[in-house]
Amino acid sequence: MKITTILIIENEALIRSALVSTLTRAGYRCLEAASAEAALEILTTQHVDLAIVDRMLPGMSGDMLIIRAKEEGVKTAMFVLTGFKTEESLHNDFQNGAVEYMSKPYSTTELLARIRARLRERMPTEPVIRWGKVRFDTRNDRITHDALPKGEEIHLQPICCRILEALIRNNGERMPIGELIEIAYGEHDAVGNTALATNISRINSAFRQKHLNPIVSPYRKDYGYALLPQ
Repeated sequence: MKITTILIIENEALIRSALVSTLTRAGYRCLEAASAEAALEILTTQHVDLAIVDRMLPGMSGDMLIIRAKEEGVKTAMFVLTGFKTEESLHNDFQNGAVEYMSKPYSTTELLARIRARLRERMPTEPVIRWGKVRFDTRNDRITHDALPKGEEIHLQPICCRILEALIRNNGERMPIGELIEIAYGEHDAVGNTALATNISRINSAFRQKHLNPIVSPYRKDYGYALLPQ
């Protein structure tokens, strides 16, 4: 399954290494670039969900990278993380397509929360979503399955619906625990992993009660949760 990929564009090796470590532990796949030129090559040849861009890079600046990437038709979300911030630079970067702007030194908790928020904004928002034979109308939390008699529903508690919706909107791909908790509960620190695991179990139990296969994969460390074929 495809993993959310983040490109870290930072010329200072220690900062770049720290970001890679933080984001890898959070469950993301990380790519690295020490210059804007190297980053542009990656952005135009590989799929990247979000790029963390330092403004002060050798050669082409981070600001110019954002402009060049836009000109090349790159759809990656650009997240500016810089130690040199002015009102003008902030305005220009947002005008040129940046989706987020943070100053160094940064809070790891805040950084991860902002990354999850920006990734969440890029998820599909159609009211009726599907995963294989599962049809989920998010307007009324009505969940049906093609293998069930017409009109028969799979009943889930509201929080379980939010978890399942997040996974389906993520195309069934692996989601880190922190990202899934924040989307479903609204606050990363509001609940623990045990509460999430309990509700995942409730989702799978509801499917088993209808003599269907479980829909959410077992938890794997440093992997999170994903959807199983239906």
